[in-house]
Amino acid sequence: MTGYFPGYRARPFPQLTDAQLAEYVAANTAAIRDVISWAEPDYALANHLVMGPAILARTLPGRVPYAVRVHRSALEETVMPHVWRFGGYARQGLARAHVVLVGSGHAAEELWEVMRQPDLPDLPGCSPRAPNSQHTVFAHQEIGGMEAYSRESVEMQSDNG
Repeated sequence: MTGYFPGYRARPFPQLTDAQLAEYVAANTAAIRDVISWAEPDYALANHLVMGPAILARTLPGRVPYAVRVHRSALEETVMPHVWRFGGYARQGLARAHVVLVGSGHAAEELWEVMRQPDLPDLPGCSPRAPNSQHTVFAHQEIGGMEAYSRESVEMQSDNG
């Protein structure tokens, strides 16, 4: 999203410098921590693939289950063309999600294809995707016209093993 809001200039994540991105994550992480210091949420929802899920993964681990609603725009316009910059954030956010919602099976396939790349940068809270290790996959079910993928941990073997 680009545009002007009173006192702010909105820009897509790829246009931010590393320092601006770090400031965005820090400010939003602090805001979520502030909210959970006085409220006790039962659940949380992170919209888009980045940066909301990574922020919730950093602030809510083990405390509050959260869902991620993946919009194709975040996947196709931010993560896929800039996977080495944003793929680690996406993986970090999805690694702790309790459910991942996508609008179609095609979007889910694209998401899985990007997230299973073995040499994506790993961030705190998500482990490397080594062959023959535990992987998080999303089991498909349809809920109210939406494709839902609930988190399951399965043993996956490399293609050579």
